[in-house]
Amino acid sequence: MGENLDKKLKYKIKSLLWYSLAVEEYTDKTDTAQLAIFIRGVDNSFNVLEELFDVVSMTDRTNEENI
Repeated sequence: MGENLDKKLKYKIKSLLWYSLAVEEYTDKTDTAQLAIFIRGVDNSFNVLEELFDVVSMTDRTNEENI
């Protein structure tokens, strides 16, 4: 099921004319920094897509160089 959703999202992303990435950092219950990456975009019919793209665990310090 997760693999199917991943394929659908990648297919939708290919149809976007414009897009942007938004990044949010948070700390989970084990005190590990997590980086949530969202994609927002518009296709040629002006349909808007806003989806969670990935969540990445940050093993080092969470400064701009590591992000």
